[in-house]
Amino acid sequence: MYFRILGAIPGKKYFVVAGAQYNQNFYNGLYESKPLSFKRASWSVFTYQTLKITPTTQLTLNGFARFNGQLQFYELSSFGALNLSLNQQFLNKKLMVSISATDILFTNNNRFSLSEGTVNAAGYREADTRRVGVNIRYNFGFRKKEESNLFNIESPDKPNNP
Repeated sequence: MYFRILGAIPGKKYFVVAGAQYNQNFYNGLYESKPLSFKRASWSVFTYQTLKITPTTQLTLNGFARFNGQLQFYELSSFGALNLSLNQQFLNKKLMVSISATDILFTNNNRFSLSEGTVNAAGYREADTRRVGVNIRYNFGFRKKEESNLFNIESPDKPNNP
């Protein structure tokens, strides 16, 4: 069971979307031929924000955080990621240069544990998801050739002219 709330503040210069999700996991079953029952809860928060610095410059920030997460029977410590990008347009908006960075605080890693029946496991998951990238796009102005008679088909009830 989960509950999610999402909100946005639209604007011409600054745009924000933020949300939160509460998860409640229930499990009733058997493990190693013995009854197993547990109930776990976790929270996630996330955001997407854009700031239009100039008509051709845009700064974007997005990120998430999960608190006391769960993956199958594993209990996870809190983790998240914060990403940032800067986009600049040039040459009448035909050229766009983007510089981006992901997981800039190096927080997308977690500790995990599993303690059910005779299984008692714990560990640390660390993947270096930090990235820096540069993307350059140029719009040459070519358009796809469109089907000229796609909607120009004569109707069957229209009389034919010889």
